[in-house]
Amino acid sequence: MKQYFIYIVVGLLAMSCSGYLDVRPENSTTFNNYFRSGQDAEALLNSMMNNVRVAENSDMLHIAAGLKVDNVVSDYRGTPIYRARQLAPVSYFRSNWRNYYAAINDADVMLDNAYRFPMSEEIVNIYRLQAYFVKGLCYFWLARAWGEVPIVPDSESIEIKLAKSSVTEVLEEATKWALKAMDLPKYEDLKDYAGNKRTTKQYGSKGAAAALLANIYAWRAGLENRKEYWEEAEKYCTMIIENKVGAYGLGADPEDVCNRVFKGGSEESILEIYRTFTAVGEFTELAYVGEQFAGWPVRTDMEVSFSYPDVLEFNKTTINELYSGDDLRRKSYFYGLDSTEFHVKVKVFNPETWEMEDVIKVFDNTKIEKAYINVFRFPSYTYTGNDKEKIFLGMEMYKIVWRLADIMLLRAECRCRAGLPDAMEDVIAIRERAGLTGADLTDDFGGDVQLAIFRERERELLFEDTRYYDVIRNGVEYVRRELSETFSRLSDKDIQNGALYYPVGSSAMNNNDLILQNVYWNTKVQ
Repeated sequence: MKQYFIYIVVGLLAMSCSGYLDVRPENSTTFNNYFRSGQDAEALLNSMMNNVRVAENSDMLHIAAGLKVDNVVSDYRGTPIYRARQLAPVSYFRSNWRNYYAAINDADVMLDNAYRFPMSEEIVNIYRLQAYFVKGLCYFWLARAWGEVPIVPDSESIEIKLAKSSVTEVLEEATKWALKAMDLPKYEDLKDYAGNKRTTKQYGSKGAAAALLANIYAWRAGLENRKEYWEEAEKYCTMIIENKVGAYGLGADPEDVCNRVFKGGSEESILEIYRTFTAVGEFTELAYVGEQFAGWPVRTDMEVSFSYPDVLEFNKTTINELYSGDDLRRKSYFYGLDSTEFHVKVKVFNPETWEMEDVIKVFDNTKIEKAYINVFRFPSYTYTGNDKEKIFLGMEMYKIVWRLADIMLLRAECRCRAGLPDAMEDVIAIRERAGLTGADLTDDFGGDVQLAIFRERERELLFEDTRYYDVIRNGVEYVRRELSETFSRLSDKDIQNGALYYPVGSSAMNNNDLILQNVYWNTKVQ
């Protein structure tokens, strides 16, 4: 029996199937006796989705670079966030694509061995389709982040050194698998190996595949300036909005979005990544960004300190410019923005009783110039040591990859860029959900519909890890205007040479001379 493994020194270390599936040579355990049950298929699927989770959570350069903030606190200029915004990444940001390829390898193993699964062909096919979806998703994310990356042939490739493929080829690969994934059932019809309905949105579905294709085609359209790709993206957005690929609907209002949609499992959500926290330091992207903001978290049920050494600052004036006074997102996304006082309940350790006790502190909000975010509502803590130290673990929230509001605003962008009618229709619907009138807000932007849509995405999807890629998709003008000053100084040649992509991590090149650093980063990454 041939031992199955993949040797791809492309940022991965040399990897094999034995690294994921505990598959050993023939004299021990082989695939012949591994895939004996539906539970084995489910274990492989969970390995695949866990690698997607870890991959998506491991690199935050795009988040840091795209954040709309007023200030990165000067005392913390050595932080990864500051350095990322200055295009000066430290080793922390030598983003590792290992887990993306681990997920792709799991998917290939699934496809190569699905015939072994002792399940009905209907159920086996769902597992195949999940693998198609993951391959499409990972190649799309790889193309956005690194541009040129290797394309892995299959799970049986042995000791093959792979060179990078062009970004066009990688996006073609992503499109190919995403199109295959469109045969997935709707979310409400998804089943596990035992035929039981799945109850979370962390798996591929017909709606998730449509959202993936909408994003792939929109990205390709922005990259290649091709009208037909905008039209394709619009088509898949419309499928989702018109409930042709699943039952989706908007949450009631911004407060509902914060309290219920971000919690996970709502009708607005299309694809989610579930987070669990078992150890200190296992942060989500949301949590990591959130905790870096000044005074976060300012909530009545949490500890609060206005002297917390935060890195990121929002000024109230910025928020006042971004959101009008009657925009419901203003109140839901930010804490006490318009109140004159903060009445904050904090837990203080009483050394006499050795208990944490509630104490009300009052702060004069008229003298506070900063705005405090309130999007994140569900932190998880642990208490350690005799002094009952409160340790933040992360957010008990799903990472929402795509939700209906995002897709509606993407459709607006697609219609605008393709010259299709009704470009503002979806923007108006989202604004009405936020308590605003349906007036044509393009008047605020000199009739620039594209900019009006960008600003609405900026408002609605604040902190949802979309802004950096929105900027890139909208073109060089947006890069130089909307990102930090460092990005504004990039030349056309810099951008052509890969400045907007991650540098390739050194581990990707150590044992593979076919993998070359992006030209822009050649002299900048040590």
